[in-house]
Amino acid sequence: MKILIKNIDIIRCEEEVKVEKNVFVGIENDKIKFISKNFLEDFKFDYEIDGKNKLLMPGFVNSHTHLPMSILRSVGSDTSLMDWLYNYIFPTEKKLTKKHAYLGSLLTLVEMIKSGTTAINDMYFFADEVAKAAYDSGIRASIGVNIVGDEFTDSMKSEIEDVYKNYNNVDNGRISVNLAPHAMYTCSKNLLKDVLEFAKKLNVNIHTHIAETKDEYNYSMEKFGVSPVKYFYELGYFDLKVIAAHCVHLNDEDIDIMARKKVICSHNPTSNLKLASGIAPIPKLLEKEAIVTIGTDGCASNNNVNIVEEMHIASLIHKGYNLDPTLVKASQVLKIATSNGKYIFGIDNMGDIKEGYKADLVIIDLNKPHLYPNNDTISNIVYSAQASDVDTVIVDGKILMEKGEVKTIDLEKLYYEINKIS
Repeated sequence: MKILIKNIDIIRCEEEVKVEKNVFVGIENDKIKFISKNFLEDFKFDYEIDGKNKLLMPGFVNSHTHLPMSILRSVGSDTSLMDWLYNYIFPTEKKLTKKHAYLGSLLTLVEMIKSGTTAINDMYFFADEVAKAAYDSGIRASIGVNIVGDEFTDSMKSEIEDVYKNYNNVDNGRISVNLAPHAMYTCSKNLLKDVLEFAKKLNVNIHTHIAETKDEYNYSMEKFGVSPVKYFYELGYFDLKVIAAHCVHLNDEDIDIMARKKVICSHNPTSNLKLASGIAPIPKLLEKEAIVTIGTDGCASNNNVNIVEEMHIASLIHKGYNLDPTLVKASQVLKIATSNGKYIFGIDNMGDIKEGYKADLVIIDLNKPHLYPNNDTISNIVYSAQASDVDTVIVDGKILMEKGEVKTIDLEKLYYEINKIS
């Protein structure tokens, strides 16, 4: 399909984030065909979008999610992480079925698409159902098969192989599969070693929680004599691509290791604040040129998946906590929330508006009172924009949402099905 977007402003996330006014953008199949100040007469488009008073930008990438957990939204609020996990979440999760996982994933995906998310990195049980929901929604997704326990059993391996066979690299590579050992405190050392070898065999990413709480950090130091980051480093995990969720409690050596080994930090500020886990040392990571991305975590610990709100909070807390308004600038946050997602998916031509790049794009409606006057587009998007400003979402050149209406999921039917099982 060929799509023409006319008379639109664009944000380019190059080394220096910049805005270009009133351009024409052509999309052919899954890629951006051209960007021009003038319409190209030989481009025979199938569909046209008027970009007047709108902004085209790279789609948001949510780097740490648990899609089915919309079913558990607000369960165990106002508790610490370990209390929340062991007394509320884990007992409730034992009652969930595959149907819960599929419908819960769809519900989360609608919320994500409506806030401009075009790609996600997930981990949860029932990974086959999560992958099916992601496939059906049209979003780009890396689906993690959640792993916990003392032993890497044959049934675990069989589940991974089935999900990998059915979903890895399907639909032009839009869906991929990763291995997701939950955390060092829910997985034995032997299990983690076996999972690492299996990941090498399949040549897939690893997605795990690292250094989320002070309790986890202290547990690691007392039991193993090293920090959680050093623990995974010594196991050899960082020889593969690892997406490390949270990374709140890091020492200077941890930060050096993460930067040197190109560990992808998923910064989850809202979840970390709600569970009082702490504030990740993002300015220090950025100073060392580590890879930082943004995640929402699941709906039970956030309690939404609004990536625009997450970006806003990430832009503020480090300034206030460090008493330095120059830290984590708007342009940095924008890249963290968009273009840095390419490192998760290993797609070099993703996360920017350039010819030949993936057409994973979001159109923002600028005709809103909180976005007037537009003295600084980038600051407006980071500090003022709302999820409701997202007008259109395109993934792989396909329109998932237009004028606020999600095209790929029947929302009324989904509400009906959710009400039956909740």
